[in-house]
Amino acid sequence: MRVLCVLLLVGSSMMACQQAPSEQAISKMVEEQVEARLAEIEATEKANMETIGKLLQGFSSGDTEQINELVHADFKNYHAPEGLQDRAGFHEIVKQVNGIFGSFDEIDLKPAHLFAKGDYVAMMDVGSGTRNGKEYSHVDIHIFKLKDGKMYEHWNSFGLPSQRNILMKFIEESN
Repeated sequence: MRVLCVLLLVGSSMMACQQAPSEQAISKMVEEQVEARLAEIEATEKANMETIGKLLQGFSSGDTEQINELVHADFKNYHAPEGLQDRAGFHEIVKQVNGIFGSFDEIDLKPAHLFAKGDYVAMMDVGSGTRNGKEYSHVDIHIFKLKDGKMYEHWNSFGLPSQRNILMKFIEESN
């Protein structure tokens, strides 16, 4: 009987120790979970920024096939004119802008600032170039929302009609 009581006492003591982890154990467990989640978020944000970088490269080269892989099927471009706010419209915008930039002697589009927070990526792009000896430059701010690793929504600091007007005025002046 004594042996049974001792075994029960030892067993219940062991169970109590297993059921109530120490503050240190809890703290370590929480810290590990937070670190794992931060690493996951950082990896997603890095991948999202890389997607936008590839998008900018495709935009400057006019490579709509590459862009097709980067733009979500349900894409919405909020500052594009009516009829050009979806994925097909984005392809048309890329073709139009690339056609205009194609008439430049040289053009360079690059992100001056690029950062991410969750599914959102913000970018300030800077474009500069020359056409017939005249210098061109622009700065634009973009906000992208990504879904499934693809551009899902887009907003920018000025609408396409304004950008097109600026480009067309520059083309006229550089002829």
